[in-house]
Amino acid sequence: MAWAVKDSFVNYVKAMNDGRIILSDGAAVTSTRQFYFPFKHLEQSGSTSFVLHFGGEARFFAHHGFMSVLLRHPRIEVTPDSACLSIEPEQGREWLRLAELDLPAGLTEDGVTMWDSVVTKLADAGVATFGDSYRAGETLSPLTVRAPALTVAG
Repeated sequence: MAWAVKDSFVNYVKAMNDGRIILSDGAAVTSTRQFYFPFKHLEQSGSTSFVLHFGGEARFFAHHGFMSVLLRHPRIEVTPDSACLSIEPEQGREWLRLAELDLPAGLTEDGVTMWDSVVTKLADAGVATFGDSYRAGETLSPLTVRAPALTVAG
């Protein structure tokens, strides 16, 4: 999964004197300046519902640690009616629904399915992640996803 999160947010962190972005657990930055989260596994229940699990952590710090945003082990949950991006919170908390996705039809080739330029909007539950700086429904950066092709029951 490759995702730039939100340009204004990333630029804000980079502009701060003490702003830092720390990547770990396999996360990296792509040549197009998106954050890369490595594919871990596919959890499929039927031909139209599945969860794509990714590894990696991107931590954003500024204001001497008063601003701290953790995007950890993202997963994309897809049902016949919706798709969302969730992140794994710190220990002891439930998964956080960060963004709603407008998932287009995937393109499958050579055993890999790709969804490109996926429209991503901040979910109600994700507003606090960014310190209430953005409203629910605000457009975030589009994301690109590559995963093993789904098994369609015949």
